Amino acid sequence: MTSAIIGLIGAALGALTAVIGSALSERRQARHEAATWRRDQRAAAYDGVFHALTRAASYRHKIPAGRAPDQALLQQWFDDLVEAQYQLRLLTAHCHRPGGGTRLPVAVERMNTALALLGEGDLAKAADAADEAAELIARCARIDMGNEPTPPTPRPLPAGEPRQEPGSGP
Repeated sequence: MTSAIIGLIGAALGALTAVIGSALSERRQARHEAATWRRDQRAAAYDGVFHALTRAASYRHKIPAGRAPDQALLQQWFDDLVEAQYQLRLLTAHCHRPGGGTRLPVAVERMNTALALLGEGDLAKAADAADEAAELIARCARIDMGNEPTPPTPRPLPAGEPRQEPGSGP
């Protein structure tokens, strides 16, 4: 009788181990799938914003020097900047990682500036603002993809203590 009880306990422990192992494996698989989904969403958003910004950047070279640009050209340029802004907002929704997301609000502000300047007719400054946004987004993409280390976060200083710039010691 004792060997039967020991066998039953061993079978129960084996079954419990199998159930726990299966649950852990399923949890690990779910995490992996969620991480893959987030990575794919970020990649699609980066792709969309770069595609729209590349199209928008090409308009600078289509404007003849010293002449007023065609209204259709300006409308296409504006539409591409709006598409880039939309894709950038999608990107900010999917990019919560330190380093990757820190520059995105600045890029959004640059895109807003580019659209405002384009609406005011200051084409050169609008193109420059869009280029700045593209550079910030490219840096975020490199950080997100692991091709560039995440920059260190500056630590806060006590109140009243001036911040020293690197290399500017006494």
